[in-house]
Amino acid sequence: MNAPLASLGRTTDLMLARHSGEVIDRDEYIVVRTPNNPTYHWGNYLIFRTPPRSGDEARWCERFDDEFASLPGPRNHRLLAWDTADGDSTGVIDPFVAKGMQLETAVALTATAITLPPRPNLDMEVRRIESPSDWQEAIELQVLTRDPAHSLEGYRTFKEEQFANYRRMSESGVGDWYGAFLGDTLVGDLGIYHEGGVARFQSVSTHPSHRRRGVCGTLVHQSATMLRALTPIQTFVMEADPEYHAARIYESVGFTPCETNHALYWHSGMKSTT
Repeated sequence: MNAPLASLGRTTDLMLARHSGEVIDRDEYIVVRTPNNPTYHWGNYLIFRTPPRSGDEARWCERFDDEFASLPGPRNHRLLAWDTADGDSTGVIDPFVAKGMQLETAVALTATAITLPPRPNLDMEVRRIESPSDWQEAIELQVLTRDPAHSLEGYRTFKEEQFANYRRMSESGVGDWYGAFLGDTLVGDLGIYHEGGVARFQSVSTHPSHRRRGVCGTLVHQSATMLRALTPIQTFVMEADPEYHAARIYESVGFTPCETNHALYWHSGMKSTT
């Protein structure tokens, strides 16, 4: 890569992408591809080095279409992200919105020390996901907790491919998947993958019938503690929807918002774009 990105969230996105797919630097932008999971929209996208400016809409979309022309089937998404020094600039997005795209916003949070939540759940056991049955149970929990806008069949295919990548990453020693168990029941799960002393959490989920019981915060704390016992981690990174309650849960265990990142997104379930 020519120059490092300013955004810690984008930098850790690329850390994950290099282990599960391809990262190609085109100077003006960076291509992220996950060839074995073409339906993973956040595994097949572009990161431009500057926010969108007036007149960029046609060129940015053309760049995406050219880079992903080999995706199987008709084009069913476009995802255009960008890097900024302060992480907060949306740039000129109105022309993209007029083409049917929507602005996606996420807050990146960091912590150097993770504490137990105010009301921890100490009845559950947190351990690494290792057996084939545990990996399958984690997939099932992720599918169960999906956004209702995603179809069951399509989301399961996406998660199975995504978890095949996570499992390979775990087996290569760059992190682990962790589960929170009450007896034999998986009630929460997440991944943590790391490089150079920086660890990024992935896909935190809690079983719907066990929410508001301290599962999420306790799982985040205990999994981070387990990882740190094995690997020297200086900084933990989490990304969340700024409007979703999960961001407040992460703050309750020691995370602090450090930047806001943006992307422009269209998929075939939305109105058409040209």
